[in-house]
Amino acid sequence: MKVYVGLRADTAEAGIVRYAAANEFGVPGRIPQRSFLRSTAREQASKWAGLMQTAAGEVLDGGSVQAAFGRVGLVAVGDVRRKIVQLKVPPNAPSTVRRKGSNNPLVDTGRMGQSIDYRVVTREAVPPPPKRSVDLGGELSRMRDIARGGG
Repeated sequence: MKVYVGLRADTAEAGIVRYAAANEFGVPGRIPQRSFLRSTAREQASKWAGLMQTAAGEVLDGGSVQAAFGRVGLVAVGDVRRKIVQLKVPPNAPSTVRRKGSNNPLVDTGRMGQSIDYRVVTREAVPPPPKRSVDLGGELSRMRDIARGGG
């Protein structure tokens, strides 16, 4: 079971995806790294692990896989969106502040935050993640192992 969180290539505008990637990873000499996906995954790892464990229990009790793990996705989306709004460092360049009228580095129109989404993928049908998404599967796979009682 995997829960992918990020900007989906099939729903997000290409320009928003490029903007998100440029900020997540930085562009040498132009845009400093402002991680909002990977950093949120690290910061929320224990919370998400607990949610994955709860979701696994719900499924074992006969609950819907999509509903149980969808709740994990919704929480993760909320956490990432919150990070986008709250991130303040590194600040925007003065020219960017003048253009935007604010110094919130990851918020201009709000479209990037609104584009954050999740997808639940079952083990039986594991397609590769969309080319433009950031795979949080490594973190979530580790959480899945914890949910199954492993370490």
